[in-house]
Amino acid sequence: MIFLIRSDGKILLQLRSPSSATFPGRWDSSSSFHVTFGESYEQAARRELKEETGVSAFLTYLGKFAYHVRPRERNRGGILM
Repeated sequence: MIFLIRSDGKILLQLRSPSSATFPGRWDSSSSFHVTFGESYEQAARRELKEETGVSAFLTYLGKFAYHVRPRERNRGGILM
């Protein structure tokens, strides 16, 4: 995940598409990415940031965390939750 921080300290977020499979219509990081085979985390971050936002920026590594998405469940009416 990448968070772009402006010089005035404001963090730039993106609004996920209402048709997104996960967390539709929710606010998200400035950019996020998947690392492809043979690519470093920094290379993947720079690539995706440019693809998703058009921005090239100096990146600072802040840390690592685990991210888990709970599978969507069906209620009795068949509606996805």
